Amino acid sequence: MTLITKQVRTEPTDKVAGQEDIYDQHHSWGEKNRSLRTLIGMILLVFAVAGWAIAGILSFSVAQLFPLVRTEVVPLIVDKNTGYMETVTTLEKDRSGVSELPAVQASFVGNYVVRRETYDPRYLSDNFDMIALWSEPNSLAFKDYEDWMNPSNPRGPVKTMGATGDIHPEILSVNPLNASTMAVRFETRERRRGGDVVNRWSATVRFRQINLPASNRVRLYNPLGFVVTEYAKVPENMPSGLVP
Repeated sequence: MTLITKQVRTEPTDKVAGQEDIYDQHHSWGEKNRSLRTLIGMILLVFAVAGWAIAGILSFSVAQLFPLVRTEVVPLIVDKNTGYMETVTTLEKDRSGVSELPAVQASFVGNYVVRRETYDPRYLSDNFDMIALWSEPNSLAFKDYEDWMNPSNPRGPVKTMGATGDIHPEILSVNPLNASTMAVRFETRERRRGGDVVNRWSATVRFRQINLPASNRVRLYNPLGFVVTEYAKVPENMPSGLVP
């Protein structure tokens, strides 16, 4: 029997890499490096955006605190007789800083107080009609005025002053307290036998705007439909007595 042996040639394991292999290795390393740099850039971008967002939130929070610590100088006028303090409101010469609606409201309230506080037997009916037009129907403001001007009221001016006396008010200031309330300071001079009585008052007037029935009188005297709903006044000082 003949034994046949076959020799198998084995190639060496330490094969030297060629140029193509070197290129593939470098290309793979470049891709990995590029991916790593992209990942790092994305992470840094996320942190940057988060930092800017936090900074914006903190800036907004701090800005909201500024009105709490801001100092604003407010000029005041102090009445030397009564000690009453009032905020000074300054207007530009061209009045560009004054809106039309607050000016109209202040004018309405001032005229209302003048009409309400005036007692003149010659114009008693006219003033009563104007207060009725400028007051909300069935409101407490009008009911109080109606009771006050009732000839049967022993404390009313019709009974106490009669046909010989009169009361004339003078507006000192009209200042808004809110969108529907005005504070009015005024002085009244009561003409009586023997001299005049001068007093100072502070009135709080609450009003609103309604749709009044269309008529020539309404169009002429109250076209915007402002009506007083509440009226209250307090003396700023004790009655001054008779002034010769």
